[in-house]
Amino acid sequence: MSRGAAVLIWLPVAILVPGSLADLWVPGITGLESPPIVFLLFSVITALFAGIGALLVTRQPANTVGWILWIVGLMVGLNQASGAYGEASLVWFDGNLPATPLAAWIFNSASTPPLAIALLFLPLVFPDGRLPSRAWRWVLWAFLAVVVEVGLPDMLRPGLIGASPFVNPLGWTGDPRVLDVLSAISSLSAPIAMPIAIGASVVRYRRGTATERQQLKWFGAAAALSVIGLVVAVVGQGLPFSVVAWILAIIGLCLIPVAIAIAILRYRLFEIDRIISRTVSYGVVTGILALVFIGTILVSQTVLASFFSGSSVAVAASTLVVAALFQPLRRRVQSVVDRRFNRSRYDAERTAAAFGARLRDEVDLANLNAEVRQVVAATVAPAIVGLWIRQPDARS
Repeated sequence: MSRGAAVLIWLPVAILVPGSLADLWVPGITGLESPPIVFLLFSVITALFAGIGALLVTRQPANTVGWILWIVGLMVGLNQASGAYGEASLVWFDGNLPATPLAAWIFNSASTPPLAIALLFLPLVFPDGRLPSRAWRWVLWAFLAVVVEVGLPDMLRPGLIGASPFVNPLGWTGDPRVLDVLSAISSLSAPIAMPIAIGASVVRYRRGTATERQQLKWFGAAAALSVIGLVVAVVGQGLPFSVVAWILAIIGLCLIPVAIAIAILRYRLFEIDRIISRTVSYGVVTGILALVFIGTILVSQTVLASFFSGSSVAVAASTLVVAALFQPLRRRVQSVVDRRFNRSRYDAERTAAAFGARLRDEVDLANLNAEVRQVVAATVAPAIVGLWIRQPDARS
């Protein structure tokens, strides 16, 4: 890619990343009831998606994954910057800044399409930027229709900043019930499209090489965190934990471009098995210990209620039980998880342990040489194996 084209790619990133941070500084910002960390995370999404997308586009312009990341990042940044502009216009200039209605319309229209694009198109074309096969072309067009349909209700509504409506730049004055119907359709089409997008990654994983499978694991781990958080947030909407779920979903979105950069640039690509293994094991251990802690408190308070007043004894007993169980439980869970998610490391450790047991009884140098080469090849898989044996000093 030429230097001029690279400048055109990076220029909107350099403008919109600081613009998205304006949400944190404008007084009376829209949605102030949400924690400030939500707006900060959206700014991080802009920087990561647009920045990593620009990096991949300049280095591998033929790979559409970079272009998708770049477009999603710019749309999120444009959404945040337009919201800050409209809010500043209302707070400081009574809504008289130029293009305030347009900013309000962009703020409402550019909120959901980036999420739909990221969750539908990235699984479809990752990691090489192409469809799994020509038969998936109809899915591509169907996903385009879903993205348009998801964003259309907000595009046809009047722009809204806080409680201040503005005239829709498209001039829509139709029946509001049409928008309700479109919203109902989008609430059905997106959940139907998501399993199809995931299916594309599954097909690619089953047909792919070892390297492609590692790339898909990186992407799948980050996407799973975002999807789980999104599902929990939508299902539990209005409940206290829904905000935490939304933050978890946003953090997952932040990790998606990072995982994609690692996968495509192949930096520490094969570390994903260890990361998944440790994440799953510590998640399981944390859940089990939390249940043990709460259960011990309840049992202690019930059994010892007649001997002790208050809950300090129960909390102390629960803490001691959890501390005693942590290491044995972690080792047991880690072994079980490694068998499933980090099998190569598990097999390597078993091979090395078996070799150590045989080594105590081996006295023949030729057999030991062959054993060492075999174990190193099986556990480390080097391209070349060389064994240096120190010769005895002739003077001794």
